[in-house]
Amino acid sequence: MKKIVSILLVAGGIYLGYEGVTQLQNSSASLKVGKLELSAKNETSATTAYIYLGFGVLLVIGGVYVLRKS
Repeated sequence: MKKIVSILLVAGGIYLGYEGVTQLQNSSASLKVGKLELSAKNETSATTAYIYLGFGVLLVIGGVYVLRKS
């Protein structure tokens, strides 16, 4: 039972990490016109992406910890 839980934790952590990276990449945009470059960043989206990444890391660490403990 502990192995199943640990595998689910690691898989969930990897998924959240992937979603966080994807959302972080999509949170900014830039426009280049000649020598002028304009960029914009969505702070709310970036904050959410960092939260996803943080929870993903915690889930992976928790899954590895549970797997090693069993």
